Amino acid sequence: MRSSVAGVWERSVRSTHAAEAGTAMVGLYSAEPLSRSYFHRLTYDEVWHHYDGDPLRLVLLRPDGSSEDRILGTASDGFLPQTVIPAGTWQAGELVDGGDWALFGCTVAPGFTPACFEAATVGPLLAAYPEWANDIVR
Repeated sequence: MRSSVAGVWERSVRSTHAAEAGTAMVGLYSAEPLSRSYFHRLTYDEVWHHYDGDPLRLVLLRPDGSSEDRILGTASDGFLPQTVIPAGTWQAGELVDGGDWALFGCTVAPGFTPACFEAATVGPLLAAYPEWANDIVR
């Protein structure tokens, strides 16, 4: 197990061919200290899982120009307990306004490597998705 950021723990499993077979991580968004993920995309599908706490918000900006908010939370409260983010989709996550904390996990297969990750650059993302300017700049 290795820590990649404060509040996020990640574990990768290698196949017999030394490639990353899969990656599972657990994270915690909190209001104090404020935490969120910045816009990024992966070359693989990613499954997000909500485990406990307040709902969390995922902003998805798709390659075809469409976009949406997805709210993950407790299924008994009417929220999605998990969701799949398709490969190539820009994504960012944070607590829903007013939330204190959310415990979540993400699963990627094949496993996460630096080569499958791309961090967004503000200018091009703003040009492609101007209606999401508040989220992109934040």
